[in-house]
Amino acid sequence: MASFATTHGPLISLKLGKQLLVVGSSKRAATEILKSHDRLLSARYVFKAALFESHVLDRIAIVWATQCSDGWKSLRALCKNELFSATAIESQAVLREKKIEEMVEFIGRREGEVVRIGEVVLAIVFNTIANLIFSVDLIGLEDDGAATGLKSLMWRMMKLGATPNIADFYPILGGIDLQGLKRKMAVCVNQMFGIWGKHIKERREKHVQDGPRSDFLDVFLANGFEDLQINWVAMVCKLRLIRSRHRLTKQNKTN
Repeated sequence: MASFATTHGPLISLKLGKQLLVVGSSKRAATEILKSHDRLLSARYVFKAALFESHVLDRIAIVWATQCSDGWKSLRALCKNELFSATAIESQAVLREKKIEEMVEFIGRREGEVVRIGEVVLAIVFNTIANLIFSVDLIGLEDDGAATGLKSLMWRMMKLGATPNIADFYPILGGIDLQGLKRKMAVCVNQMFGIWGKHIKERREKHVQDGPRSDFLDVFLANGFEDLQINWVAMVCKLRLIRSRHRLTKQNKTN
């Protein structure tokens, strides 16, 4: 792309099958795209491997929404204020300390044994997020292989999402699913939703409108969100966890 930019300039259009790809390769072009005209250009292409049509994703998803609708802005604001704000993060300090203590205690009980510290850390961080959303641990530290299986599932989902799909270049093939990516993604997503689905169902049955809010799930229920929306937000949080941890691991290896 660097050589293309030298020849054709900072803004290049490429035709990939039936798809038009526009690449901004200079600082000025990137600023125009990401800052000056970000609202117009912030929509995301919905890959053919996605389980739902774009109009459904616009209603339930943050990451894969195709437009900045009022519903998307409401969902984003809710996540920002209730889960990722400085106040929310500060209020979670006690929970984080508790989970660190659990990890130290668990490792202490395994004195003289081989401990897969990476899997233990993953389970602790995953359970921390699970407690923020559902107030429960979803992985038992004593369950050998549970964290490994979960990590494998998440990586499989991200790999499927990043795999080039011929249907994205030639949409007429979208209904055929020649590479089986949509089918495989459906299996992974259903497995992921199944990890915490019962907790959403149980809480919804017991939920009292205008009652006390102990976690993010209560906030969702109080605001009338459906199970599918809650599932997608929870899944995005978990996938971001895996990606962040992988990035940190690579940085540590580099250093």
